[in-house]
Amino acid sequence: MNKRIIFIGLAVVIALIGCKSNFKPKEAKYVFYFIGDGMGLAHVHLAENYLAEMSDGDYSQTRLNMFSMEHLGLSKTHCQNRLITGSAAAGTALSTGFKTSVNTIGMDETKSIPLNSIAKTIKSLGYKVGIMSTVSINHATPAVFYANVPSRKDYYDIGMQGLDVGYDFLGGGGFHYDKGKSNDKESLTMLAREKGVQVISKNDDFLKYSNKNEPVQFIHGRIDASANMPYDIDRNKDDLTLGQIVEKSIELLDNPKGFFMMVEGGKIDWASHSNDAATLVHDVLAFDDAIGVAIEFYKKHPENTLIVVCSDHETGGLGLGFADTKYQSNPSLLKNQRVSIDSLALVFNNYYKIKKDNALFNEVLDTLNHYLGFGKEALVLDKAEIEQIKQSFQNVFVNKKTKDPEFNSFEFASVAVTILNHKAGIGWTTTSHTSIVTGVFASGVNSELFAGFYDNIDVPRKIVKAMNIKHDFKIDSVNSRK
Repeated sequence: MNKRIIFIGLAVVIALIGCKSNFKPKEAKYVFYFIGDGMGLAHVHLAENYLAEMSDGDYSQTRLNMFSMEHLGLSKTHCQNRLITGSAAAGTALSTGFKTSVNTIGMDETKSIPLNSIAKTIKSLGYKVGIMSTVSINHATPAVFYANVPSRKDYYDIGMQGLDVGYDFLGGGGFHYDKGKSNDKESLTMLAREKGVQVISKNDDFLKYSNKNEPVQFIHGRIDASANMPYDIDRNKDDLTLGQIVEKSIELLDNPKGFFMMVEGGKIDWASHSNDAATLVHDVLAFDDAIGVAIEFYKKHPENTLIVVCSDHETGGLGLGFADTKYQSNPSLLKNQRVSIDSLALVFNNYYKIKKDNALFNEVLDTLNHYLGFGKEALVLDKAEIEQIKQSFQNVFVNKKTKDPEFNSFEFASVAVTILNHKAGIGWTTTSHTSIVTGVFASGVNSELFAGFYDNIDVPRKIVKAMNIKHDFKIDSVNSRK
């Protein structure tokens, strides 16, 4: 009897060994890496609350795509030389797996040793690689995935390295300082064309484009002077959304080997620097819609798709509550804001140029009512708020007590937007970054790796592990431009 048991046990062990030798671990070959620049958990929760109030008001049922993902982690964001990081240092950590100093792109804290982005390794292994952002493609976060420079301000050098790296897709914003800071260098856009990159700057042409065998750079059909896409709140009906860019990029990058795609919601950070809650909400929702596109792809390829969503840092110290409203909040009031604070400032700047010393407070107040919805619903201004706006009007239009000797329209717009924020029950602690931990959301193959509490340098290391590929994380053995 005992011999029989021993024999059965041995047979089971042998069978298990045979199964193990044929076992192949799951690996992600389609990887979406979403980075919401400046996006804290409060930013995401505010956007979700706004969405709930704008639909049926059911907070328990309304879920953003981010909050619907399978696993949640928390990430520390400090950099090598400071508790409060910046996009260059944080992006370098998220791209290379190493801490660095503030304002450094893809190099160690001494700014002397280049660090290797996981995107370069992934490309070298035969995967297609796409990098896209709502801000210029040579801005800090996109840059850390292909460039190695001592300063994030080295825009032209960053752009040159972006052309040399040979990725399959660059998209969203264009090149900031396309011809260098002094406008005396050869256009980066023209150099891209000379290198065989198909540069597309019309939205319709991009949507119709179908050649998957050549590198593509898509420059959004409406970019500003610094080569950034519009805020989503300022988007025209013909402007492409970030989600549409992701959807088309999937079509161009899809192949049997697989792809890696980094998608940045870059202007979430900028709206937060301006303490502009309504604009922030619109850009978070647009970012979340782009994540939804990736989720739809994942549903079709559940066995080999990984989606990771994170942030480089929190911006603004956003608080979902304000002292004067006590325990009350009303995020839906943000729907009354029609344009970003930048666009509102431009309206007043143009008004000043026309009116000069003949500006009238009633005209300015009517303009605020039009763009921010003052005077209706719960947005009726009390005496103190009207006096606050009037004092700002006096300083800006009459006494011209502003930093800009001509006219600081942004300062005036900021006073009005702050009043709207407060009425909605929203407060801010700073116009800069904070050291608050940020969320990491993940779904798909090996996404359980991203649950827990860890450092931001662990995020790219987990991606490499999920893909089951080898990437040398030794700091002294990297390829800077190859």
